Amino acid sequence: MWFKNLFIYRLSDDFSIDDSKLESLLEQGCFKPCGKMQPFSLGWVAPLGKQSDQLAHISQGNYLFSLKKEERLLPSAVINEFVAEKVEVIEEEQNRKVTRKERESIKDDTIAELLPKAFTRSSFSFGFLDTAQKLLIINAGSSKKAEEFTSHLRHCLGSLPITPFTAKHTPADQMTAWLNLSESCPTGFTIGDECELRDPAEDGGIIRCKQLDLTSDEIEGHLSTGKKVNKLALTWRDQIHFVLSDDLTVKRIKYTELLMEQSEDHEDKALQFDADFMLMSESLVNLIKDLADALGGEDPSITKQVVAKS
Repeated sequence: MWFKNLFIYRLSDDFSIDDSKLESLLEQGCFKPCGKMQPFSLGWVAPLGKQSDQLAHISQGNYLFSLKKEERLLPSAVINEFVAEKVEVIEEEQNRKVTRKERESIKDDTIAELLPKAFTRSSFSFGFLDTAQKLLIINAGSSKKAEEFTSHLRHCLGSLPITPFTAKHTPADQMTAWLNLSESCPTGFTIGDECELRDPAEDGGIIRCKQLDLTSDEIEGHLSTGKKVNKLALTWRDQIHFVLSDDLTVKRIKYTELLMEQSEDHEDKALQFDADFMLMSESLVNLIKDLADALGGEDPSITKQVVAKS
């Protein structure tokens, strides 16, 4: 449950949740296994697993959700191999070329034949709503996964007025300033040993640096040629290591012992889960607040543009 990659969204000020209706709304989109002819299926499952059947785990005004996705594994290479064999048989038996339209039909028939036999793979995306701070934070490995989460949540709730987390100052400019020492690293943050530099010119090169002293002459030389920092390893208050990207996604989070020691120990798994969730959610929200301050605050002109209302 400990989040590793953050996609951050701002909720509109008037957003609220009716606790009495929430479970019934989520049940409309609860997970059901893939049908034989379904390439994938997704839906809500209980965040606590076997410890609870509630589709939303609620703690101190925070709502935790778990989206399960089951996919049938049918690689295109396998499909193409079957199609090629069938095409070859037809061309040999009928002494003619198979047309493009016929090939497409053969491909459709092949998928219909193989899909029910395909193995399935499951993945989970967690996310929580902080209704007090008006934040939606999703733990997902890609923007596609985050979009699946927001789309399904919007479908179930009926409305999800959100905007991506934005800042007044351009993240790439700020990270570059911190690295070339034209501005000091903001309070609460320290620079790590990893960064990605990009030449802003069209088709410009990318330099990835790992386990390096980012204050070295080598890095300074790259920055002096105009390269911008579009990814930077940072540590927040000695509690969370992460990599900040220029699109304000937070990746590869690692929680330090200093933070983990703050979690209360419980023999009961449900109580332990709740304690961990409370600690994690509070820490991540505070991290986001400090990030916003470090980047000049959130951009009000963007924050007011609530997207994807439905």
